[in-house]
Amino acid sequence: DESPDETKPPTKDESPDEPEPRAKSESNSSIRGEVRQNEISKTDLSLPRKLSLSDLTVLPRKFWFLSNNSFLLHGYHSYGHLLLTEQNGRLWLGVPGIYDLREARAADLFGFPRFCRSYADSDMLTDDERNANADFGHWFRCVGLRPR
Repeated sequence: DESPDETKPPTKDESPDEPEPRAKSESNSSIRGEVRQNEISKTDLSLPRKLSLSDLTVLPRKFWFLSNNSFLLHGYHSYGHLLLTEQNGRLWLGVPGIYDLREARAADLFGFPRFCRSYADSDMLTDDERNANADFGHWFRCVGLRPR
C-alpha cells in the first residue's frame, strides 16, 4: 500500500517523542529552539498562515537553511506560497504540491515526510496557489514547538 500515511499533520499521540530524522545538512541540536526577537512569538502567531521565502526568518534560526531546500523552492515557485500551521503545540511548515509516489519519495528525501490535503480548499489560497485538477495538498515537516 503506497498511499500517504497521513492526511494531516500528526496529532500529539501520533507524533514521535523524538524529532524526525534530519538530513545531513541539518543541525543536530534539539528541535526545541529558543524564541529570538525576529522569530515567532505567541502574540503574533495566527495559524494557519501563508508564508513567503523571506518569512522563513520567523522560524527558529536552525531552520533557516530550509530557504535553500530544493524541494521547498520548487513548491514555492510553482504555487507562490508556503504554509505554517500548528497542531497540538507543534509548528509545521508546508510546501504545496501534488501527491504521487515519486513526489512522496522526493518530499521525504528533502525532509517533508507528511502530506496533508486539509488546506487545499482553504479560502486563504487563491486559484493560482492551488491545483484543482490533481491530488493537491502540502508536504509538511515539524519546525519546532509553538511558543508559550
